[in-house]
Amino acid sequence: MSYARYLLAFFLLVLPAVLARADGLLCQLPKDGTWATYDIDVNAKGPGGMDMSIKGTVYLASVGQVTEGDQPCRWIEVQFKMTMTMGEHKDEKTETSKLLIPEKYLAKGESPLEHVLRAWIRREKGEPQKLDKPNDIDAGPLPLILSAPWKDVKQLDKADVECKLGKVACEGVQGTLELKMRQDKVMKCKLENRLHADSPFGVAASHWTIELPEDAGGGTMEWNAKLADFGADAKSKIPDAK
Repeated sequence: MSYARYLLAFFLLVLPAVLARADGLLCQLPKDGTWATYDIDVNAKGPGGMDMSIKGTVYLASVGQVTEGDQPCRWIEVQFKMTMTMGEHKDEKTETSKLLIPEKYLAKGESPLEHVLRAWIRREKGEPQKLDKPNDIDAGPLPLILSAPWKDVKQLDKADVECKLGKVACEGVQGTLELKMRQDKVMKCKLENRLHADSPFGVAASHWTIELPEDAGGGTMEWNAKLADFGADAKSKIPDAK
């Protein structure tokens, strides 16, 4: 598989659809112990006519509140469970990331991945491993999830969204994000989120379009996600990673 095809397949398998406002994963930081899941439905076209369909869930949680030095911090955990279908081939993937980040950087206008104190990752059922560069887009999708502020941000008119909350009117926000890949290639993202205060992390639904650069072989992904469930009893899925 070429580098471009590998990268597209990787992002389609693990990319979550829970970006919030213009700053990444969190548009509001709930009480510790809060969790939410999102249902994901993705359609993608890769280089050379490679079509893929992806369905799955993303689990997002605050699984610990600690003080490091004089800074209140949170352990934020994200787990992806995805099934990719390409023709008759199916591939399943589970991946869990856990990051310790000061609370003041889990806010609008901040870049959380520039301030990670510790990070871990567990792929499938393997042992947790230290994640040394969570802000490396070539190593994984976290720079999209906990992104720097979006650019070209626009507020959208309210629209009704069907999700775990029922049929609710949601504010909208739209923006763009560019991420530098290896060899100075640039991934371009057009992002739209629907927001509601009763959604634990603020996001009720999302729609993204992601484009790989032509000099990396090209390829696009269109996906949708909606809040599927939430609760207040989150426990870490990798409790020994601290």
